[in-house]
Amino acid sequence: MTGADPAGALLLAHGGAVEADVILGADGVRSDVRAGLFGPVETRFLGQVAWRGTVAAADLPPGLVAPNATVWVGPGRHLVTYYLRGGALVNFVAVEERRAWAEESWSAPGDVAELRAAFAGWRPEAAGVLAAARECLLWGLFDRPSPPAWRKGRVALLGDACHPMLPFMAQGAVQAFEDGAALARLLPGAADIPAALAAYEAARRPRASRVQAAAHANAALFHAGNPASQALRYGPIALGSRLAPGVAMGRLDWLYGHVEPA
Repeated sequence: MTGADPAGALLLAHGGAVEADVILGADGVRSDVRAGLFGPVETRFLGQVAWRGTVAAADLPPGLVAPNATVWVGPGRHLVTYYLRGGALVNFVAVEERRAWAEESWSAPGDVAELRAAFAGWRPEAAGVLAAARECLLWGLFDRPSPPAWRKGRVALLGDACHPMLPFMAQGAVQAFEDGAALARLLPGAADIPAALAAYEAARRPRASRVQAAAHANAALFHAGNPASQALRYGPIALGSRLAPGVAMGRLDWLYGHVEPA
């Protein structure tokens, strides 16, 4: 693919084109459809890298990993752990601030020894998961601006192609699902496709932008500096979660309680 025609066509390298009533570009942060509509996008390295991997739960001491998703935070780094496959695996994502650039890839191998060294001295519950890791992936975190519009004519974008998400709200795929639900509501039987796509953007862009902003805020929140700033940032969160967990979680009702209109 070499471009996108708002009239409803994808332009191909051999000179041909694929035409359709509507074209939806759900091709991720490196979207060719977005580039075809609005040109290339400049990326910005965030100064953070992430390791990701899984550990067999059977390889860990019983009770080491809490049943709920857990975020361990510290100066310049944080670690997230949660179960997968009905508790058979523990997934971990470890993020560290660094100036050295890392490849933006979801399949580049990481160095387990380097990962463990970055989190040396952390609590046993966190360090124990990394000690059991046999392999991991490593990628750099990059930020991208959203395109000026999500659609042009009969071509529209969804998911990371139009609202690239940092991983700090765990909402990248979720927001793409919500985009799909909105399109499924607005497109069937639409007499005016461009108008339906405009309604889709109007319905979805404010919410997706709010999630993007929350993810950016967490990028800083998770990496407190000195002990005093850690206490100021995390003390109220930890206390509120223990004394009134319902109230603490209620702050996220806008995110997790959202219902797409029928």
